[in-house]
Formats: sequence, structure tokens, C-alpha cells
Amino acid sequence: MPAEIKSIAGTLNLDDPLESLGKAFHRDARNVEFDGTPPNRRIKVKPGNIVVPNSLLPATGTNKTICRKYDSITKRIYFFNYNSAGNHGIYLYNTIPGTFQRLIEVGINTIGDPLAFTAESHTNFDIIYGDSVQGDILYYLDSLGRSSKINVSRALAGGYGNIQRSFLDVAKEPADIPPYVVYETDATNTVNNLR
Repeated sequence: MPAEIKSIAGTLNLDDPLESLGKAFHRDARNVEFDGTPPNRRIKVKPGNIVVPNSLLPATGTNKTICRKYDSITKRIYFFNYNSAGNHGIYLYNTIPGTFQRLIEVGINTIGDPLAFTAESHTNFDIIYGDSVQGDILYYLDSLGRSSKINVSRALAGGYGNIQRSFLDVAKEPADIPPYVVYETDATNTVNNLR
């Protein structure tokens, strides 16, 4: 059978019936990308996902990614890791150099378990971008529904010291200071204005 060269425009056509599909059009294309200029494009297989090993993940317990998000501004992937041994963490993957960084991990510069992750997925977290001095702030809800935040630049630089839960709380509990009351008598005041 002789080889047949087809012109491909790289245009998907799902509207017309197969019988009337033009020569440069195609009906289906999965995991492919088109190279070249129309109408003489070449189909290439698109590279798929590959496993990128993270050497920063805890070696004990079972690790499960419960949330992840790509940040197109800084070209990073943030992900939350639940660990069955309690060594939960928030990590980021720098896509340009291909390196991992630990934002926070229970047991490494933490007091107690400030993250308190469960194996259920998180869906709420976002990044508020700051300048080079202020840094970006990662806001999220933890597994207990508490609003939490962490300054990304400060955490990566080790500026928090030993991180505890109160550092991450967005809504701080007000101090419970009882009022200090003293009863005094003023003999010169004869009217108290009470009705």
C-alpha cells in the first residue's frame, strides 16, 4: 500500500459529518500537538505527565496530596501533603528549575502540629501577591475550617523560627482581660444622673 501524504491544518471539526469532512480537518486528536504552519502541519505526540520524585516528603507514614494549585505568576505548584504519621506539610515545586522547597512541615521547626491536616481534600486556598519586601501570602482553610495564612518568602527564609498554630491564624483570639473596677465615694458630688 503506498504512503499517502495528507495536509493537516490542525483544525478540529466536530460539526460536519465524517463523509463531508474537509481534507485538512480532523475529527479527533488526543494527546497530540501540531507543529508547523497550516495547511502543512505535522502531528506530534504530546509529552504526558511524569512522576517527579520529591525527596523532601517524609519517609515514614503514607503521603497523600490533598490539594494542589499552579501559580502562573511565580511558575510554582503549591501542594498540601497529608502524612499518616502526622508529618503533614506544605511544599512548592518550582517548575522552571525543577526543584522542590518545603514551606512548612510538622516536626521540622514547628511546635506541635500547626497544620492539623486530615486525609480529606482541601479546596480553598489562594495566594495574595505582595512586593519583594512584603512577599506573597498563602491563605487557606485547614482541615478544621480555620482560616490560616503563611508568608511564603518569610517561611522559605526561615523567618518564622519555630512555627506554632497562632502564627498561622488569620483571626486572632482577643485577649481576655477582665475589667478592673474600683468603688469610690465622692462627697462633693450630690447628683448621680441616674433615672
